[in-house]
Amino acid sequence: PALLLYSNILQVEGAAVSLIASWSHVSVQTIPTCRGEELCLHQSLTGAQSLLAVAPAMADRGCSVPHWIKDGSVSTEALKAEVTSCTKKLCSSSSLQDQRDGSDGLFQLIILVWAQETRHARDAADLVCEEIRENGGLKCLLQLCASQDKDLRLSVIKALEQVMVSANRTYIAGHELFDYLVGVACSRDSLVLVQCGTGILENLFKESAETCQRLIKGGALEGIIFACRYSDAITLQHCAAALANCAMYGEHHSQRAMIIKQADHWLFPLAFSADSVVKYYALLAICFLAANVDLAEHVTRSGTLDLVLPFLNSQDPEEFVKTSPNHAHGRSAEWLSRLVPLLVSESEEARSLAAFHFAMETSLKKKQQRLHIFTDIGAVSYLQQAAKQGSHLTSRLCCQALATIDAPLPPYHCWDVVSWSMEHVRAWVEDIGLGGLAPAFPEHHVTGNILLDLTMEDLKEVGFQSRLKSKWFLERVGKLRCLADVSARDRDNICKLLTEISKDLAIYRVDFVRKGVTKSLLPFLTDEILTEIGVYSLLDRLKIMTAVGVYPESSGHDTPDRPSRSFVLSDAHKKKYDVFISYRRSTGSQLASLLKVHLQVRGLSVFLDVSTLGSGKFDDAILTTIGNCFNVIIVLSPNSLNRCLGDIRVQDWVHKELLCALDNGVSVVPVMDGEFQWPKEGDLPEGIRPICKINGVNWTHEYQDACVDKLISFLRLPPTSRKRSMSHTISYVPK
Repeated sequence: PALLLYSNILQVEGAAVSLIASWSHVSVQTIPTCRGEELCLHQSLTGAQSLLAVAPAMADRGCSVPHWIKDGSVSTEALKAEVTSCTKKLCSSSSLQDQRDGSDGLFQLIILVWAQETRHARDAADLVCEEIRENGGLKCLLQLCASQDKDLRLSVIKALEQVMVSANRTYIAGHELFDYLVGVACSRDSLVLVQCGTGILENLFKESAETCQRLIKGGALEGIIFACRYSDAITLQHCAAALANCAMYGEHHSQRAMIIKQADHWLFPLAFSADSVVKYYALLAICFLAANVDLAEHVTRSGTLDLVLPFLNSQDPEEFVKTSPNHAHGRSAEWLSRLVPLLVSESEEARSLAAFHFAMETSLKKKQQRLHIFTDIGAVSYLQQAAKQGSHLTSRLCCQALATIDAPLPPYHCWDVVSWSMEHVRAWVEDIGLGGLAPAFPEHHVTGNILLDLTMEDLKEVGFQSRLKSKWFLERVGKLRCLADVSARDRDNICKLLTEISKDLAIYRVDFVRKGVTKSLLPFLTDEILTEIGVYSLLDRLKIMTAVGVYPESSGHDTPDRPSRSFVLSDAHKKKYDVFISYRRSTGSQLASLLKVHLQVRGLSVFLDVSTLGSGKFDDAILTTIGNCFNVIIVLSPNSLNRCLGDIRVQDWVHKELLCALDNGVSVVPVMDGEFQWPKEGDLPEGIRPICKINGVNWTHEYQDACVDKLISFLRLPPTSRKRSMSHTISYVPK
């Protein structure tokens, strides 16, 4: 395949794009394009053989070989000469054809350069991009962006995207045509232009914090957010990486702008994507936002952060790096240095994702013989700290990275605190800055299990004289409680339930597991029982009882209307969500995630189940949630109702959700997507046949706002939700 690919690229003028696309199994309009010196989508070529490797065989077969490849290596002088030739055509001629040939020549040249082996590609690409700038080619490309000839303008935009190495980004940011280029990059004249434009913006967002602010002021952030509605993988890959770069390089000002523009919501469909590149960089973006303590609450409400840990738990870093050519080169030292602070951030998701990336990068850099990078950027000490103080997942990933670079592993892990020995406790006390008191803990036989139960009175025995210092110490112990991994003894997922109620309740996970609390006991919890378990905060007890459907009585006197037990079933807040979205995971997840965002940014509360349900018992909590919603939107993607046909025992999830909604009088609104065809009404189970007679919305991807407006008009909403939906408007209209 490589021989055919490269020989055809070199023999057919202007055909490189289509051939790369056909080899990559994508359409001509969805060409992978490189992302500067740090991320190259054209590494899809490396799935075969490098250009250097196949050059001798190409010559033997009579195929033309680039003259800048000599004796199996790149000739620097010949490569410079090729750049000079293309640049001359581009800049010295007034002929549109010559200018297009020059631009296309640069575009194809950089593609072929990136097709080399990983260790050589970056240096050769830097050389080409530097020569283009030094020879005046970059200036000429910027000037030709204003050309009235659409073909030339598109050719120039494609070439510009390829040359976005660091020095060229700095040059463009200081050029007088910067704002004009941003406007062109945000245009929507064609899909190829959208792909290349978002690629350019992606690269510019990592130039500097100041450039990020200029881009946002020029409408680039709104343009990227709008492009998140597209369905092609290349555009979405650029959007996800652009938002990650904005969050990473833009610092607080740009991160705040992202929240104002609701980028945290629009990251949801990207993080929900089946494309691993789109998903990964969307998760990276949301983690950088979550690491900003001032924005963490907004990020949590978007729901996007909830997708991080399930993704990480399902992946192996060394295997994930093989899933996409985008990870072939790894990241630069400068880029990785920006990821280091996430290892010790307040957000568990951010810590875990940073640890995952370092585990992935260390495996790559080991092959490249560049492990010194991690010492140069000071990552080793952060990895060791995160390995000690992080969750089980974070600790495991950090230890994996440390083992790869042959760095010392920490003596203990906070997630394993229940199993700590007395010496582990002593080491931890020393690490938190209380070395003078550390020897007293082994003297009093304090193990990890005992440490978690220490009180103010207990601390006096080990030498604490300051009440304030004791409170501070117990706060640190509280953090240990939250990190403690007791999953081996928690067969009923009580820990997960507590954190779903409120992350603040994670501190009680150890107590619930120790006492053997199961889901079957939850309806019988009382204020006294919760206190006995160890929940001493009245507010926390109320949170738990409210969440499980009970509340304490205000009086202990029995009446005919009040049973003698200390709680009654709560019917308050019966309707918790405006909308429940039901969808077939195999074909409807993309539209379901888009609908969630569209409705949320219009002020509606939306429930979308993002868990992967197994083949076992259906989660009854989902059915309860449907009853707590005003509306159910059923996403009818192609063949989404096929499993309902003949489902006599009601085993199918979509069937169950529809039946539950119709039986409980919940308003149901169908949204038909793509090639969906209604089955014959008589073929459907009797309980869900009414769905065929309900007014729905035919989804048109090009007119999403109009479709959502029509959808909202069909929803049965309380007055407050209806008012919110009418007050939220889309602030960006594509050019």
